[in-house]
Amino acid sequence: MKPSQLTASLLAGGLLVAFAAFSTPYAVTVPTLLPGPHSTGDFLAMTGSPEGEGLYVASNDVYQLGVGGQVVLELGATASDAAGTDLIIYENPFLLIGATNYESWAEVLTVEVSTNSFDWAAFPTSYSGSPGPFGLFEGLPMHHYRGFAGVSPFAANPAEGYDPADVVASGGDVFDFADLADDPLVLMGLVDLQDIRFVRLTDVVSGTSQDSAGNTVWDCGDANFSCADIDAVFVKNSSEIATNGRPWVELSMEEFPGGTYMVLELGDPDGLWEIVPFLTASANGVPGDFYNLLQYFVILELDDTHARLAAGPVIPQLPATQFRVTATDGTGQKGGDAIYFP
Repeated sequence: MKPSQLTASLLAGGLLVAFAAFSTPYAVTVPTLLPGPHSTGDFLAMTGSPEGEGLYVASNDVYQLGVGGQVVLELGATASDAAGTDLIIYENPFLLIGATNYESWAEVLTVEVSTNSFDWAAFPTSYSGSPGPFGLFEGLPMHHYRGFAGVSPFAANPAEGYDPADVVASGGDVFDFADLADDPLVLMGLVDLQDIRFVRLTDVVSGTSQDSAGNTVWDCGDANFSCADIDAVFVKNSSEIATNGRPWVELSMEEFPGGTYMVLELGDPDGLWEIVPFLTASANGVPGDFYNLLQYFVILELDDTHARLAAGPVIPQLPATQFRVTATDGTGQKGGDAIYFP
């Protein structure tokens, strides 16, 4: 359900939406909207909760931003850097039926965050796909788009029982503020990763926009019309939303003798064994049995509230995979994270 009692007024350079504030983990206002060509829909679709349809069906509860369009969304709760995923963006990509390598129909966005709506820290991006343009309903494996939104399909839909906090079952594009620790504006104190109040999303112009390394980025679909469709933003970690006793998950790649290993850390302040029966995992968006993967991990640390496991060494020739883990405690609270390997 979208926020009600909204008051909208046109301002120079954008659109402002204001209403009575309350703590909610979704976007609540649209301070600035600069639509591009072929924009369409109700811009309020970008506020409130997501209405995902699953891996193979695109959400219809979206605002089409237009080619090269840009929007600033104000969050209903301050996002902060903590364990695992901090922020989730829901565009409306979908996996192509019959695809052999988890090809996604991706119309991507760059993501920036801000404390004051003036200074912006941008998540680094990387495009490794082939040059386009691509044919009708020709997708790309998700790992070719890193640091972008608009890549990972999602089922997140509270009305249908899919909790956005579950990064495995609900999907979406996940972002960890730790990836911005070395951003110049963060180091200068102009962007506070414990006090993120705004998100800026910019549509990638297929065949024109560049990633952080200067590589030309290609969307799926017609290069002249392809543009992102935004459903929702979700604050996963916030100091304003009670998370007492919530489990946590952190995934990372670390160097050990013999090579690079994927490290999984997880815990729960109420006891590790409260979450052990409720661990789930997915690969490239497809859920699987976490416990079938335990044979590949070794225990590095273990106590009553915390475990640190490692799997590897990761062979560079392995197919690139996005791996996700969610831990759920007995009260339904969830921690989760995602990583690409190799």
